[in-house]
Amino acid sequence: MKELRKNFALFALGLMSASIAQSRELVFPAEQIWNEWRTPAGTVVLTDGAIRPAYIRGERDSVNAVANAAEFAAEQDTRGTPTRFGGIYVPEWVPVPPSNQRELALIIDGDPSTGWAPLEDDPLSRWWVLIDLGRAVRATKVRLVFSEDAKPFEMFELYKSTGQQAFSKKSGVLDFRTVHRTTRPNSDRIVAYDLDEQLVRYFYLQATAKTEGAKLSEFEVFTLGDNIALGTRARGGLAGSISTKRGLSEKTAVWEMVDGDYLSFYNLNTPSYNDWFLWQSKGWFHLDLGNLYWVNLMRIVQQIDLYGTSFHALRSYVLYVSDGSAASPGSGGILGPSLSPLVGDLVWQEVGNLPMNPPAGEIQQKFLFEESIRPQPVRHIFLSHRNRFGDSGIGMIANIGEFQVFGRGYLPEIVLTSDFLDLGSIRNITGISWEGITPPETAIQFRSRTGEEFRWEVTYWKKLGTNVRKNELTKDEWLALSASRRGAVDSTVVLEGWSSWSQPYLTAGETFVSPSPRKFVQLEVRLITTNPDARASLQGVRLIHHDPVAATLTGEIDPKQAMPGVEEIFTYSIRPEITTGDQEFDDILLLTPSSAVLLDVTIAGDSVGEALEVLPSAGDSLWIRLPSALNRQAVQANPDLSVDLVFRTKVFSNGTLIESFVGNSAKPGLWQRVDPKNGKFENLTVLLPPTRQVIGDVSVIPGTLTPNGDGINDVTMIGFAVFQIDQPSPISAIIYDLSGQSVRRMSEPGESGIHQIAWDGSNDAGQTVLPGIYICRIELDTDTGKKAAVRTVAVVY
Repeated sequence: MKELRKNFALFALGLMSASIAQSRELVFPAEQIWNEWRTPAGTVVLTDGAIRPAYIRGERDSVNAVANAAEFAAEQDTRGTPTRFGGIYVPEWVPVPPSNQRELALIIDGDPSTGWAPLEDDPLSRWWVLIDLGRAVRATKVRLVFSEDAKPFEMFELYKSTGQQAFSKKSGVLDFRTVHRTTRPNSDRIVAYDLDEQLVRYFYLQATAKTEGAKLSEFEVFTLGDNIALGTRARGGLAGSISTKRGLSEKTAVWEMVDGDYLSFYNLNTPSYNDWFLWQSKGWFHLDLGNLYWVNLMRIVQQIDLYGTSFHALRSYVLYVSDGSAASPGSGGILGPSLSPLVGDLVWQEVGNLPMNPPAGEIQQKFLFEESIRPQPVRHIFLSHRNRFGDSGIGMIANIGEFQVFGRGYLPEIVLTSDFLDLGSIRNITGISWEGITPPETAIQFRSRTGEEFRWEVTYWKKLGTNVRKNELTKDEWLALSASRRGAVDSTVVLEGWSSWSQPYLTAGETFVSPSPRKFVQLEVRLITTNPDARASLQGVRLIHHDPVAATLTGEIDPKQAMPGVEEIFTYSIRPEITTGDQEFDDILLLTPSSAVLLDVTIAGDSVGEALEVLPSAGDSLWIRLPSALNRQAVQANPDLSVDLVFRTKVFSNGTLIESFVGNSAKPGLWQRVDPKNGKFENLTVLLPPTRQVIGDVSVIPGTLTPNGDGINDVTMIGFAVFQIDQPSPISAIIYDLSGQSVRRMSEPGESGIHQIAWDGSNDAGQTVLPGIYICRIELDTDTGKKAAVRTVAVVY
């Protein structure tokens, strides 16, 4: 937090003379971010001029699967191009089409004021409708809503189907099961039926008697919510397993398990006869959802045998989830190192384990499995038909029709990444800011990286056989081929001189920390929530940049080791590269870990200490103005020119980064960061030897307190130093009387550095304590427990 305050103060300083400096801004409104920045498909929405995380609906949201059926491809051609979408389905082969087809879509439009009225002159055989949800869903209820200004169907039959065909796999007739068949005339305007079906895709409604003036307004199918697994492929996620035919080192995509089609399936067993007990060789499924989601339910739906095929139920399984946190490289997490190259190295949590099927005390085998978990952020799911008891023993067919994932809430985290942004020329980037709303339990974080150049390399391939990538071609050669002979086109970005991603910017208006000046920059933003019902909103981003005062500035600190809390003399060396006549600087701002004393400044080895000016600045910094500006002529005359700042200060925290900036007094307020030599931050970092001391240099001045209001010794200052604390931690100064009774407690955030806490001789109630000797105890909570130091103070009056 201390470093953050420094950066924020520096950024404010950089803006105070913007009218003089004429900074420029690269502005990205929300709509431009929405259109141009990359993010996994379907994870963000743009509403009211703001980008927000998408909301995943759960069962309590009353999700009607008919309402968005048209978003799902019901049929595709051999190339995967959708040829029909879900919704009202009238097969071409039906001998008797439904009545009044132009109104059929009105029963799934969500508007109860419209609807479908079969024509009374049409035969009863045409009083039917078939709805295809476009994907198989776990339906909990189906509801028919008839028009308020018309009559309901008096007699009808309602059927459901998973999409399986009756009689045989190629019969062409869907296998329908009865939901409801009226046995007496219906007069209810709304009729609803609970469903207990593992999966359902089609609904067929047939009137069995004509009702004069009948009109159906809405046909609704309610589900457990949005099946998160369905969008995995579009988001760039992965559904993968192992194919023993391709070798243990390869992973194969198994989209059949998450495509919403119950008829497509994956045989989870895929055994080879000699490797039944090898964990890596068979029986597992890895699902990368492509983004973090709140998950509370997973369903494994096996195909049920309708045709006499010997389907086997899973005899056991184990289920793990991960939020993407990394485990030790090469370990594979708890899955083991053999799966590391196939699944990665993740921290896994076991959330489901079926020891045997049928379960103890039951006779009937299960083909449907549900695992409810506490709502938590999940990106990766791992399923194996083995568990702690060993192999399940499956040796034949274990077809998984669908693996479904459900949850509810705004996405825990979304990431949007800009393109490689061209600033037009080498620019000094000084700050990043944004406009957004962050309710409690939400956050907006940015990261940046900069580079010197990038380009796209495109490779053209000739197709041989089934798209084997051989015979690399030029673009002209590729275009000369017939369409059937053109192979893939690969585009690869080549980056030169690019930095790693920066640490997150947590507050709008922070100083830009990636290497600068640079011509190219890339930004990344994360919208984060720890509450499923809360979301952050981003309205826009601003990147502040201006002309550089030098082409490059590199720095190095010496020595790179010091004793904690002990004054040391350091030399901070800055080497500038100035390439144009308008580049020059004469101001240097050095951020120090504590108050510092400037001892000397040398330029090319010559001292200028007596001629320079030290300007007022914050307590933990030195603002130095050189006698004259350093320009291209000065640097060209001495290519190895170095500006060396010699100063004395104390370091309290291991790994302290010493930062500096340079500027031009003729353009006040614009600072350019000094990058570490060779791009290695260890060249600007001071290390401390290991120590157990956390609190030191404790003093109580004056040691005798006379709180009588005469202005002399009315307040005592309790001073101390804190060492080796990386994160703020509560620190307290507690005053005790000699009986051990606490009379006053004073607290503040504790971090490495020098602290002072004032005591005016009063107790917690604001009353002056009695004369006597008191004990002052300094307490600091650390990761290794509570640390303390004790001094005494006398109160006299």
